[in-house]
Amino acid sequence: MSGKRIAAAFAVLGASLASFSAQADSWVASGAAASFVDVSKLVRESVDERAVEHMRGTREDGGSIWLDLKGAVSESDTAVSGAMGWDNDMYAVNLGADIKKGDTFFGVVYTYANSDGDSSFSSTQASYKAQAETDFFGVTIFGEQKFGAVGIFGSLGWLHARGDVKYRSAGSDLPAAVDDNMHGDVWTADIGVRGEANFGSLSLVPYAKAELTYLAPDNYYQGEPDNLRIYQFPVGLNASYAFEAAGWNFVPVVDLAVIPTAGDTNATGRFNGAAYDESFYSDGTYWRAALGLAARAEHAAFGLSYRYLDGADGYKMHSFGARAEYVF
Repeated sequence: MSGKRIAAAFAVLGASLASFSAQADSWVASGAAASFVDVSKLVRESVDERAVEHMRGTREDGGSIWLDLKGAVSESDTAVSGAMGWDNDMYAVNLGADIKKGDTFFGVVYTYANSDGDSSFSSTQASYKAQAETDFFGVTIFGEQKFGAVGIFGSLGWLHARGDVKYRSAGSDLPAAVDDNMHGDVWTADIGVRGEANFGSLSLVPYAKAELTYLAPDNYYQGEPDNLRIYQFPVGLNASYAFEAAGWNFVPVVDLAVIPTAGDTNATGRFNGAAYDESFYSDGTYWRAALGLAARAEHAAFGLSYRYLDGADGYKMHSFGARAEYVF
């Protein structure tokens, strides 16, 4: 990072911290605020994969229980006030159950997740490092109703977040050290439509969704962060080709999507009566590509998946998934 860029970054951070709580800044600069959004994606991935399978009719009527493990890394170069970024390592354990009967499909998933984020930079004059570790737990309900070749999908979810944020600073106007607890909630609400077109063993599922992610961080000491609403609108195509081997039905999958994003991508609030405003997430367009492979027998199924998400401000997210399912 150039000396001019470092100086500009410290100018932005110093000015912002002069007017609001160091705890609130650590929540943003460490990537914890962004992790509220990105962890919710790991839950949505599990739910969307289930809904697409229902749309294709790859599962017989009845119930199932399943375990989906997700791991992800995300990063941004300049999301925080255009001056600095963050890195997040995340994982999620999604334990779900669902029922399919004819054209109706509904279920529930319980989630535990963890995010470990940090950001730092230094020069000969100063250094700065912010860190946050956050645990999430919650539940999501979802359902889909098919009408011929069209399916209407919806879901509602809640995650509670609890963790620690801190930063260390030297050689600047920032306080030398801050450690504090962090609590909050993430609410999600999705609605979407999917289509279905089959050409022999080739299956195409075009889709469009509207996703609301509502972030509700708790107040810090003398700080009052505002609640934030982020809207994303994935439009994409999921393609698969089914074949049988050794008594198993194998389904490799490719998924491509464009995701316009809008809403409160700046963290705002008040500290000691003074207003603050600091960006933490891009409101531009994101691009997503995914690969997967599912293997299904009469009562068992397994799956592997990979997703890549790319956006503005140097944002990138890689996520991996492994799933096991029992159908009864």
